[in-house]
Amino acid sequence: MAGYFQVHIDVHASTVQSLKSSEQVLGDALKALQSQGDGDIGTTGLNDAAANLQRSWEFGIERNIEAAITTASLEFVASSTTPSLDL
Repeated sequence: MAGYFQVHIDVHASTVQSLKSSEQVLGDALKALQSQGDGDIGTTGLNDAAANLQRSWEFGIERNIEAAITTASLEFVASSTTPSLDL
C-alpha cells in the first residue's frame, strides 16, 4: 500500500493563519502577565503560590508560542493522488 496522503491547501493556509494569529494573542497575554509583577496579595504563602502560578503560566504560554511558530513554519507536501488500498 502506498503511503500517500492528501492535503487541502486552503485548509492548511487557514490553519497557518490561525496559528500566526494565536502567536500574537499569546504574546500579548504573556506581556500582560509579565507586566503585573509579583505584587503583595496577602500572606507569604499566598504570594509564593501566586508567583509560582505566574511562572507556570509564563512557561506554558512561551511553549505554546514556540509550538505555533514551529507548526506554522512546516512545509507540507500536497499530493493530488488519492490513496489507494490494495486488497
